[in-house]
Amino acid sequence: MTLRTIAAIFSLTLTLHAPVAMSADVALEIVVSDGMAITESVPEILREMFRQELPNTELRVVMVRAPFPSFLSKEQEAELREEIKAKVAGALNPGDILTHLILDTHGETLNRKTSPETFFWVLGNITEQGADARFDEIFRTLKNRASQDLKIISNACSVFCGPKESVEKRALVLTQYFNAPDATVYGSFVPEAETFAFEAKYASPKHFLPTGKMVKLHAAIGIVAGTVFSLMVNDPNVTTTLTSLALTNLAMQILHFARPLGALAGQTVKSFNQGFLMIFKNGKIQTIDVVSKMKTLAETYGFKSQGLGTMCSRVYSK
Repeated sequence: MTLRTIAAIFSLTLTLHAPVAMSADVALEIVVSDGMAITESVPEILREMFRQELPNTELRVVMVRAPFPSFLSKEQEAELREEIKAKVAGALNPGDILTHLILDTHGETLNRKTSPETFFWVLGNITEQGADARFDEIFRTLKNRASQDLKIISNACSVFCGPKESVEKRALVLTQYFNAPDATVYGSFVPEAETFAFEAKYASPKHFLPTGKMVKLHAAIGIVAGTVFSLMVNDPNVTTTLTSLALTNLAMQILHFARPLGALAGQTVKSFNQGFLMIFKNGKIQTIDVVSKMKTLAETYGFKSQGLGTMCSRVYSK
């Protein structure tokens, strides 16, 4: 037996015993976080929900951190897009199947009265005719990687405004782009509120109470503000300082409650988190319903539980 034959047998043995990469059903969430309207808490909440509701589906997250839209320069946006493109390209392993695409970014419908166009901040646009070059640049590596019944969920404001016919055409474009003829598509026609974070952070009344650390912080700020105010009015009276301290603490407490109350409004008020849930079959729309996203998670995400409250009560009772 020659050395060449031995080497060939050894190589074949290694090949036969090499570990085979296991394919997976993947829910891919793309988060363009500005740290204010879109925060980094949602992926962890969704990950736990997927573990409980769809244990055979793995949630993978592509996250980039961006300044608030008003402060985002063209150079910064270009860098963000390159980062997203690289992360999306590496998000799926060979054999993986994309079952969910979740887009967490700012959104809008442009040209609502003439030629409506769905705008995904940083990611690209969807028109009635197709996906624009910016969208394709980010998502082209996911083409033909999706399941036929892909679920596309847009956690962005006002992406499906305009005439109903236009909404259906833009949703159809999304299903065709990812070659998912039996897809489910959700997108809002009003502002969205981060109610996932509300459920996580304020799952019970005790979570509304300020922590000891928060009280100390408020007190420290109040003392500094009160002292500065007393010096400004040339009245270093203890009463003035204490009054300013009390007012500062009051303002801080109002700010403490403002966000959860806003999220609660987003969960209950009809002017928030309302959108179209569209179900396609063989490339044609079967149903289009106006829904409250937080009350139709079973249909939108394919979860077993019907409502967010029921789901979160289980997730956060541990």
